[in-house]
Amino acid sequence: MLDLREADVNLLKKAGRKQSLLATWTTGESKYMSLALNLALSVRRNTPHLERSFVCIALDREARRAMRKHRFQTILHAVPRLDLKDAIWKMRWFILHTFAYFGVNGFVLDSDIVVLRSPFEVLKGDADFEVMTDHFWPELHLWEYWTRPEEHINTGCIYVKASNRTKAFLYEFLEDHNETQVGGIPRHWMDQQVFNKFVQRKLFHSSSDLVHGLYESQIYRNTRPLLPVVDPIRIRILDPVVVAHGMNYFWIRAHERPGQERQPVLAHANGVDGKEYFLRDRKLWYLNDFETRFEGQNFLTYEHPPRLSLANDFRHLTRAVVVAASLKRRLVLPNRMNCNNCPALEAYKGTAMLGTSNCTFDYFAWSQSFLGHHGELVVESGLESDPHFALLSAETATSDHFVELFQAAWKGGHGGKGNFRSRRLHIADLELAYKTALEVGFRPAMVFECRHHDWPVGWMACRDQRFVQAQGMFSRCEAFPEQGGCGYRGVTCCEAFWGWSEKLEYFTGKSWDLPCNCGLSECEPREGAERAQGCCAFAGGQPRCDRRIRMESVPEINTPEDTESLTSTALAELEAFGDPISFWKTCRLNRQLRASDKTIEELLWNCHRLATRFLLLKQNLDVLGRWCRFAHRLRRAATDTADLAFPRNWPSPTLLRPFNAETGKVEVLRTEDLNLKLSHDLAQLGFLQQKFSRSEILEVVEGLRLLGNIKVFDSIYAGNRARFVPELKAEVNITIDPLVDSFSVTDGILNSSLVEALADWFAEATIWHAPHLQGQLLQASLLDGLNCEALMSVASGFKSQLRTLVLENMWAWKLNAMDTHPPVRVYSNSQFGAPDLLLLFWVSDGEESEGLELTRSKRRHFIQRRKNRVVLWGPEWIGALHFGRAQSEYRAKQVDLIMSFRKSFGHKLYPGWGVHALQWSGESA
Repeated sequence: MLDLREADVNLLKKAGRKQSLLATWTTGESKYMSLALNLALSVRRNTPHLERSFVCIALDREARRAMRKHRFQTILHAVPRLDLKDAIWKMRWFILHTFAYFGVNGFVLDSDIVVLRSPFEVLKGDADFEVMTDHFWPELHLWEYWTRPEEHINTGCIYVKASNRTKAFLYEFLEDHNETQVGGIPRHWMDQQVFNKFVQRKLFHSSSDLVHGLYESQIYRNTRPLLPVVDPIRIRILDPVVVAHGMNYFWIRAHERPGQERQPVLAHANGVDGKEYFLRDRKLWYLNDFETRFEGQNFLTYEHPPRLSLANDFRHLTRAVVVAASLKRRLVLPNRMNCNNCPALEAYKGTAMLGTSNCTFDYFAWSQSFLGHHGELVVESGLESDPHFALLSAETATSDHFVELFQAAWKGGHGGKGNFRSRRLHIADLELAYKTALEVGFRPAMVFECRHHDWPVGWMACRDQRFVQAQGMFSRCEAFPEQGGCGYRGVTCCEAFWGWSEKLEYFTGKSWDLPCNCGLSECEPREGAERAQGCCAFAGGQPRCDRRIRMESVPEINTPEDTESLTSTALAELEAFGDPISFWKTCRLNRQLRASDKTIEELLWNCHRLATRFLLLKQNLDVLGRWCRFAHRLRRAATDTADLAFPRNWPSPTLLRPFNAETGKVEVLRTEDLNLKLSHDLAQLGFLQQKFSRSEILEVVEGLRLLGNIKVFDSIYAGNRARFVPELKAEVNITIDPLVDSFSVTDGILNSSLVEALADWFAEATIWHAPHLQGQLLQASLLDGLNCEALMSVASGFKSQLRTLVLENMWAWKLNAMDTHPPVRVYSNSQFGAPDLLLLFWVSDGEESEGLELTRSKRRHFIQRRKNRVVLWGPEWIGALHFGRAQSEYRAKQVDLIMSFRKSFGHKLYPGWGVHALQWSGESA
């Protein structure tokens, strides 16, 4: 909740006594503060009767000071700078939960909203929450699986009806998503997307009928609940024209459609960027900041010709920028560009409102990119309607004055006939003015820089994985021939993201087919030093080279952006359905699209790490075993098999270098380890060849051939492949003797046939990849082969007996060749300290001197190695293994199976939070 003083609580209750509240929040940083003040001033200007119901939550003293200076009600919820990012993510939910807790109804609004009329008049009053949406046609697309989750509920405007139910609902959301990361997996950066997934899970993926979604007369719900709910949470979606998102209001002006009776009560500057530019240009800027913004600056205007082609529209615009820069003035952008050149307006039903030549540049090009690179040279077209601008002195320059005008400006003065010192200068003939600027020595290269523009394959919603799955591969969009190319940096017409150009084809079937360079031809392509470079230059100039997208290397579809976050659908489906191939495909595609993995091995490891971290957090040991078995073959493939789902243009998986499953480092075995490791592997392969028919172990025979030919040891050892890992399943029923004095010994823990089967499996499975102590001990680990179904069942059985403890890791040591050696200590990764419990299990008997020594201060216990014996001990004891002489017969080599357990942090969604990956943990005691 918000950190409130008694006076703050009284203010909230008083302000909300007669009328529900309107609230926003902000920091004192200027770009956020100006938006929050603009919202507050819109309330004062357009709905003055609501000002006493408006409250701003200030996250620092600067914000409180600024709001109070303008006489707005403010509550300080100070946030330390280090916690600011997390606080901003949670702030709307803190405010909503605080409202619900104190019984106050109200809207919580993003600061980039303006209030046009009272938003309370559009509330239906039949729901716990009433929210805005980012859909154009909610009646068609709301809650459809193929749409992006964040589109359904726009969390920039949420009304909460205070009750115990809404309080509990909001608390649950905050509790589930309180941490910025869990176990190294981040929370997704966009709280709107996370909230939508939270709601969708309760709507459609719950055993109960927990949430109902409403739009007009439509109801969305779980129609087949196992556990019906009498009083579900109701969330109503409001009309996106009346509670308007940015695309509807600022772009297609849906409220101006013929026959549209209900007018907007507020407009949200989302989906348009930069926000301040659109608010100013569309005349929704209420701060009186003209003088401070433009102190001492002069302006240039010109007549933009109507009904031009896209190329000519942008040729005129960019030439006007060059002319303005040469005269040291800021260009007032035109609003007469040809609307017919925008592919979206007819599809989005916006032509009736805009006409033919009534468009600003942002209908075609990415405004933030243009303003980010050239914003100091231009101002929005809407400035011409500002009364302050109209009062500025004005002059018109005709062709008779151009030479004097540009020469004077070039020399650093104003000059020219009449001196042209007015703050507003209108150019009567742009083409002649541009020609004159060139004649006096000014060049486009002084303003613009050439660069290669790629089609934004990674952003296009019509390549989304779920969209393509739902609509068919034929629906996947592609770039048009020559759509990418050389143009001006910051002037790009295929990346108009903030007008939803990337969603046009996905919603309507109409492609955004504008050329990336907006039709400008001043920049020429040049040869790059590398194939992946796109190089462009002005004629006779030096080229600029940028890494370009090679379409043959991009994934066939775009995975969801949150694939590697805690709310990842791919991770949730892996855990729910246990399909490792589907997860591998999604993770691979995602990393190809968004990550910068230098090698296939690095990509493989990152997917392996993500899956194992998540499944350990969930403590789903069954699926963890399935994934690890698949990943073991994927990472250490001995032959090509189709089920590994490698792309056709990738090398054979058999050519990949094995890497450590826990550290991600390429596996490099030391020469001093390899002698004994090689002798073990040859013995194992010989054992398998004797035990099985040749057809069963073709990979083993190939392994013998490879290992037999090793003369000089390579750093990449050919023996560490998943050549033969047999299946082993078992039903397990385990009962452990209780710990006495923090340790226990239980004999006969498993049935004897399973113990023999495990001993056989340890002998047969080619999983002993990590040599230690010069190869005298070999290690197998949970994440790298030690994960047959029977072992995972045994681990689950032990975990079920240990109640509050969760499995951290599992590894095994095989005594390969040893005469004498000091005892080897058993402990968890020292970076995190000892685990809360260690477990040791033996599958064979040993000599009297072999076993586990437990020491605690001056106390000592020695537990002899016995077949089917398990030993558990807590962190109060130090455990050290005593080894005897290694068995010469391969099948009889001793194996120690070890598991480590830790106390769970008790997280509802992630019971395994608190565990840590384990690496080689043996050292001399």
